Amino acid sequence: MPNPMWNLQRDPEMFDDYAYVRAAIEDVVSRLPVDTTRVYATGLSFGSRATQCFTSAMSDVFAASAPMSSFMNDMNLEVARKNLEGVESKIPMFFLIGATENGSEYLSENMRNYYGIWLEQNGLGSDFDAALSGFYKDGKYNTWTFEDANGVPLVQYANMDGR
Repeated sequence: MPNPMWNLQRDPEMFDDYAYVRAAIEDVVSRLPVDTTRVYATGLSFGSRATQCFTSAMSDVFAASAPMSSFMNDMNLEVARKNLEGVESKIPMFFLIGATENGSEYLSENMRNYYGIWLEQNGLGSDFDAALSGFYKDGKYNTWTFEDANGVPLVQYANMDGR
């Protein structure tokens, strides 16, 4: 029986959502012409947390991820960190978050920790400010970009002023 919420901590007493997501993708790939190098994940709110945990646990499945309208709490950050242990591949991430969503202030320590896990995974270092490649503002929209040495954006964060 599926859980009333994602089992991101892999509680053995609950339904295994990681196995379910992997099996669902494998089923689709077995029946349809899918370019397996271009499988992406996205999710909204708590689904955003699940997106990041699944992406970190299944870097062999997901090429990139675009979580929306949520950030990871400490417990989910630890899950993602644990999932990434030993993973050497880069995992491009594009985050879309409202400027006033709970705790999402760009320069807060929480947000620096939140994005830091993906900066480090993508070989961009742990110094948040040094890793920042560019900032773009278009009206009320703000985008922070973190690129590798070849100018490839590996982590992007976009938000909207006042919302």
